[in-house]
Amino acid sequence: MRLGRIGLYTLALAYPIVGQPSEADDLASKVNLFIGTTSKGVASGHVFPGATIPHGMIKAGLDTDSPDRHAGYDRNISYNATGFSQLHDTGTGGGYPLSNFKIWPFASCKRFGECPTSIAGRRLKRQALKDGSLPDIAEPGYFATSLVSGVHVELTASRRAALHRYTFPENSKQPRILVDISKGRVETLFYASFVVD
Repeated sequence: MRLGRIGLYTLALAYPIVGQPSEADDLASKVNLFIGTTSKGVASGHVFPGATIPHGMIKAGLDTDSPDRHAGYDRNISYNATGFSQLHDTGTGGGYPLSNFKIWPFASCKRFGECPTSIAGRRLKRQALKDGSLPDIAEPGYFATSLVSGVHVELTASRRAALHRYTFPENSKQPRILVDISKGRVETLFYASFVVD
């Protein structure tokens, strides 16, 4: 009986030392941000894997042309990239994905008037890896992908701003960036104009 108590006390004292994760464990690296991002009809998670921070205003990420992209993104490789926008929502369950203010990189576009600026005209596939999987990388606060045009895109976010980095192929001639304020959805605007001084 007495030995049993001593063993129990020893176990109780040793647990805080043995049971704690080591400081070397990076728990954020174990997060899979792609869970719930593939379209499966009603069973979709409507989750977006882009760059954001806790309680941040910005949720920067890739938008796709999946018909069931209620969070703006679909991991299925058969869907095209349509832009990189600053606002998304997760778990909308049928609401609009936000996807406001899309930014789109053109690898080569001699004159801006000749660039395919509509979503239908500019959409591209993501560059599949050698094994056929997607090039999308998502980590807490970071998202990256590559397009078939050779443009590599990296996104990160602060509390109130998105940071985009576009790496163009070496053979790009006159790369351009489009900022699309039209959105092209139900609550869009048409025939608008603005002036930048």
